Amino acid sequence: MTNTKITRREVLNLALASPLLAAMPGDGRAQAGKTKSPDQRSFVNAPSAVTPVGAEADIKQIELVRQWRGPLCRARLINRGKAPARIKEVTLFDANFWGAMRGGRFHDPRATRIEAYRRGMQAILRGSGDGFILGCNHPIWPSLGLIHGSRSSNDIKRLWDRIASMGKQNLYRNWQNGRLWWNDPDAIVLMGDPPAAEFQFHATAIYASGGMLLSGDDLTKIAPDRLAMLKKLLPPTGRAAEFTDDSLRVGVVNMPDSRTVCVFNWEDNPQTISVTLPRPSRVTDFWSGEDLGRRKGSLEIKDLPPRSARLLVCK
Repeated sequence: MTNTKITRREVLNLALASPLLAAMPGDGRAQAGKTKSPDQRSFVNAPSAVTPVGAEADIKQIELVRQWRGPLCRARLINRGKAPARIKEVTLFDANFWGAMRGGRFHDPRATRIEAYRRGMQAILRGSGDGFILGCNHPIWPSLGLIHGSRSSNDIKRLWDRIASMGKQNLYRNWQNGRLWWNDPDAIVLMGDPPAAEFQFHATAIYASGGMLLSGDDLTKIAPDRLAMLKKLLPPTGRAAEFTDDSLRVGVVNMPDSRTVCVFNWEDNPQTISVTLPRPSRVTDFWSGEDLGRRKGSLEIKDLPPRSARLLVCK
């Protein structure tokens, strides 16, 4: 199987070895009128899914095998066909929030919902060894110290409404990146129907997040100019932009030898946006490489097209 892509929802490299049940109840019986707590059978019988790249792709030949030895589960994918298959996502089971559900019955009846959740996540952390734990749909504060990365937005779609809403979700959480964990702004996509300006807006928002970088495109088919854009994002800076206000129109990424200014037009009509320059700087467009000259005081971007963004490097 070649060109496999793994996203944040699966548990690392298709090889899970985590004592998921260390903090779970033994008999799984529910109290009257309350949510049934998960036991080992809950995990054994939990649905799994393999999602292909592309809605029309056929992956019937792909089998997800989960093998249990006591509380230990090891999972692997088997391609029983003759052709390679491209995989977008593997879901083994989605259960790490169960420990925090209201009305549950816990192995330790004295445990609060937060304590139960944290014990379960601590078991996963111990079982993963030096693996990278990425939390998705996790309760925020109860996860402190238990995950290395955090999904910070909804799932990406190649639609402006989703690009814009995800951009705001990610950028409003910039303060978490590098402080609590590394943010996962979901995959960057640079192929599809949206116009070039919207893709550049999306790529600029990913840059401004300072988080992890995952590509959601078929890199064997991506156009050279879009591939060049993706390469410009590598490696991620690890530094999130700081915005002047909650309009998220102007944000600054402070690098060791430069300042990168992120300018966004979230509107459906052109906007003129002024950027303050704290010191004289030579300004270059990050995406095109265009030299905008040496500027001081401020830089006015006139009639920035709707649903577009600029990324300016100031040295």
